[in-house]
Amino acid sequence: MADFVEKWESYPSPSAAAAAIAREWGVGRTTLSEWLSAEGKWPHTRVAANLRLAAENEELRRQIERLQQEQDQ
Repeated sequence: MADFVEKWESYPSPSAAAAAIAREWGVGRTTLSEWLSAEGKWPHTRVAANLRLAAENEELRRQIERLQQEQDQ
């Protein structure tokens, strides 16, 4: 799994990386993908979490901005 985490971005897609890396290690792509998903290391899981956090950060920035404007009045 560490090999995948280190190298997947150099492949065209996470699935392509899983197929190639799994083949190198003598396991199936699906097996590797399931292991990675179970550990929260599959890129889509991380991307979804990053998008959620980015949305939360944006909302907090808007709230801070609104509070600063209210304070200035």
